Amino acid sequence: MIPYNDTDLPITIKYDLEMMKLLNTAKELYGKLNAIMSYQEIDPFLILKPFILQESYMSSVISGNKIAQSSLYYMKYYEINDDILEIYNYSDILQNIEKYLSKNDKITYAYINKIHKDLLRSKRGYMKNPGNTRSKVSWIGRRGSNIDSAEYVPVAPRDINESVANFIKHFNKRYSIDHLIDVAISHAQFVNIHPYDDGNGRLGRILLSIHGFLDHNDHLSILLSSMIKADEYSYYNRLKDTRNGKWERYIKFYLELLIKQLIDHIQKIDDIRKVYYQDISIFEKTIGKKNYKILFDYLFSNITCTIKEASNDLKIDYQTTRNYLNRLFSKGILAKHKINNGEYVYTHIKMYNIHVPIEWI
Repeated sequence: MIPYNDTDLPITIKYDLEMMKLLNTAKELYGKLNAIMSYQEIDPFLILKPFILQESYMSSVISGNKIAQSSLYYMKYYEINDDILEIYNYSDILQNIEKYLSKNDKITYAYINKIHKDLLRSKRGYMKNPGNTRSKVSWIGRRGSNIDSAEYVPVAPRDINESVANFIKHFNKRYSIDHLIDVAISHAQFVNIHPYDDGNGRLGRILLSIHGFLDHNDHLSILLSSMIKADEYSYYNRLKDTRNGKWERYIKFYLELLIKQLIDHIQKIDDIRKVYYQDISIFEKTIGKKNYKILFDYLFSNITCTIKEASNDLKIDYQTTRNYLNRLFSKGILAKHKINNGEYVYTHIKMYNIHVPIEWI
C-alpha cells in the first residue's frame, strides 16, 4: 500500500439540508454554552477545570490508557506512573491554551511540536521522539500486519512538513461556510497526516479543542473525547470515509457528536450551578465567613483534597483546615476515605457524582 497523499485543503463540500440542520443546531448550542459560561457570577475556570480533566482522561483512554474513571480524582495520591502522567500532561496543555492564545492569534509548527513534546513527557513517551515528526513510514492496521496488509498508510515522511504547513495555513483562517465545520475538517486532516511516531490521536483531539477556542477566544467549548469514546467504532469509520472523499458523512457524524457533547455539558453546567448556589451558604454557616469562599471554590473545582494539600494550597493552618473539612464531613457535604499513607482524602460528593457517571459515594 502506498502512503496517503491527499491531505491538502481546501476541499469541496456538498452542503445538503441534513448537514445545514445539524450545523444550525450545533451553532445554537455552541452559542448557548458560551453565553452561559460568559454571563454568570461563577468563575468559569472553576467550572471548566473538572471538564478539562475529564477530557484529558477520556482522550487518553481512547489511546489505550488504563486508569479507571472512578480513580480520576484520586490518582494524584497514587504512585506516579506513565498512565497518570499522560492524563496530567494533557490537562496542563488544555489549561494553558488561553495563556498562549492571549499572546498569539495563530498556531505555529513550533507550537504543535511543543505540545507534542509536553504530551509525551513520560518514560513511555520519551522513547517516541517527542516534539519531532517521524522519519520512517508508518502504517495502521491489525496487530501483526505489515505495510502491504495495512488498513492505512499515512503521509510519507518526506511530505510531512508540506502537509503540516498546509494544515496550519487553513487552521489559522476560515475556509468553509462555518468555523465549526472548519474544526471538523482540520481534525480529520491532522489525523490523516499522522505526523508523529506516537500521540497523533491525542494531539489531534487537543488541536480540535484549540481550534474551537481560536475563532472567538471563547471558553473551551469543544471537548469531544467522551462522545468519541462512546461511539469509537463509527468515529474511526467516518475518518476512513474522508480518505475516500466522503467528507460529508464524516462532517455530519462530527456535528452529531458535537451536538450530544454540547447538550451534555449544558446539562452538567446547570447541575453544577445548582450545587454552587445551594451549597455556598451551607459552607458559610458551617465554617464561618473568614475562609468559607476560598475553601468552597477550592473543593468545587478540585473535588478532592487532603488536609495537608488544602492547608498548603489555601495558606490556612493545618488544624483549622482539619476542623473545616471535618465539619463539612459531618454535614454530609464531603465524604472521606483513608489512603495508603493513612491520610484521609475528602471528596465533594455532589461535584464528584456530576463528573463521574457511576455514583459510588
